[in-house]
This record gives sequence, C-alpha cells and structure tokens, in this order.
Amino acid sequence: MKITDVVKTIFNTKTDDITCDECFEHIDEYVDMIHAGQDPSEVLPQVKSHLEQCRCCEMEFRALISILEGEIDHADSG
Repeated sequence: MKITDVVKTIFNTKTDDITCDECFEHIDEYVDMIHAGQDPSEVLPQVKSHLEQCRCCEMEFRALISILEGEIDHADSG
C-alpha cells in the first residue's frame, strides 16, 4: 500500500464508517444481493464504503464473488 493510499483512506474516513468485523457480518448479504441483481449499496451503504477503503475486506468480497460464480458455472455445466 502506498502512502498516498493511506492518506486518502484517512481523509475519506467518516464518523459512521464500520469496522472490518462489522463489514464481515454483512458481506454475505451484500454478495447475495449482487447475485440477485439488486443494488446492495442502497441497503448497505456502509459496507460499500468500507469495501472501497479496505483492501483486505475487498479481497474477501472478491473471493466470495468468485466462489459464487464458480458454483453457478459448475451447476450450469453439470
């Protein structure tokens, strides 16, 4: 992570931001909403904001999306 990324994160932090633990509590719901074609940023804006700022949680989010897409591809081919 570059120092400019750290500075951006600091200045983009809001008082209503959630922690990684709080993000993790809702990330399954967030991914499920995306899979259902819904916009989770309307229901879970704090999760969206956290994912934009936290590389670790964003990587977890991408992993869950990949797993879900893999399960769908596997079900479609079987």
